Amino acid sequence: MALAAVVLGVATAWGQSRGGDGPWCSRDAACQVDTATFVGWRVFETHCAGCHGQSGVGSRFAPELGSRMRGMTQREFSVALREGYRGLQGRMTPRADNRDVARYVDELWSYLRARASGDLGPGPLERFSEN
Repeated sequence: MALAAVVLGVATAWGQSRGGDGPWCSRDAACQVDTATFVGWRVFETHCAGCHGQSGVGSRFAPELGSRMRGMTQREFSVALREGYRGLQGRMTPRADNRDVARYVDELWSYLRARASGDLGPGPLERFSEN
């Protein structure tokens, strides 16, 4: 249920206005997203982008995550982080030992699903002020 709210919030945000306050996203500025998606982006950029590239676009030794995420359930994603993942390009080691990743699995899921669905474009994010 929370995931649906996050993804719907991001989908509404991408290129649409927020009650007359202007767009959440613009091609010229950082997208404003909910807290969970913002935290997921920060964790990804700190702990995952070194291999998977900024915004999950892939690298020489780690895949682009959009197509992989589109075919993955949240449970499968959690298991892959906890136990590791063997793919065509190699193996991702388990992340369960890294507290800074393990405790933000839901937030990582929110960010990567929004990227995989196309609801959120690449680039920097800002946390939407919920005031």
